[in-house]
Amino acid sequence: MDRTITQLPNGGELHEYSDGEKYYYLHHNYHREDGCAVELINGTRYWYINGHLHRTDGPAIDCLNGNKYWYVDGVQLYCKNQEQFERLMKLKVFW
Repeated sequence: MDRTITQLPNGGELHEYSDGEKYYYLHHNYHREDGCAVELINGTRYWYINGHLHRTDGPAIDCLNGNKYWYVDGVQLYCKNQEQFERLMKLKVFW
C-alpha cells in the first residue's frame, strides 16, 4: 500500500495511505489539535492529543456503526450520549 508523508507546520507528520486512511503524528504519537488524528477507511475516527485519546467537545472514538466512546486525557468517561458527556464537562467531575 502506498503512503504519502506530509510535514505539518507544528512539526508533526500526516501519513496518508492509498486506501484513504490518514494518521497524524507528533513525536511518534498520534496527535492532532484541530480534528481527528486517525481516519480509517471504514469511517471510524479517533481523536488523540500526545498519544492519548482525548476530545472535549464530543466522542474521542466515533465509529461508523454508531458506537461512540468519550475520553479526556486518555481516561474513558462512561457516557450514554453527547448530552451526558456535556453535563460531565460542565461539572468537571473528573478534574
